[in-house]
Amino acid sequence: MINLIPFEPIHAKQIERQPEQSEEVDMTGCDGYSIVIDGKIYCCIGLIKVWKDRGRVWSLIDINAGQHMVALIRTFKKLYKQHKIKRIEIDVKSDFKQGHRMAKLLGFKCEGTMIKYFDDMNFDLYAKVEG
Repeated sequence: MINLIPFEPIHAKQIERQPEQSEEVDMTGCDGYSIVIDGKIYCCIGLIKVWKDRGRVWSLIDINAGQHMVALIRTFKKLYKQHKIKRIEIDVKSDFKQGHRMAKLLGFKCEGTMIKYFDDMNFDLYAKVEG
């Protein structure tokens, strides 16, 4: 059974992070949801509204979430549809294969590489545009 609960920064510490998401980031003030399956948090996800028709998604996904990926993807898609935003963006580390796969499964298209975007690391910008 999947439960959505309001995100709290402590939830991020309960996720066993993938190596590509291992940086400690201050999650204070982040809005979003935590996805709980059988009493364990497998994902934290949120959307930051940049301006009227543009938002940026952030997420942390547990390294053991693979067995629940179909359910997580369905949940992500429902959450995205709740927002009346035409353009949603995701940043994915250039060498994060699972992140690229997830973005594509969710219908996002890669728009290019952002060189030295964060901590001297390259990221790829994905976007999904509706309407």
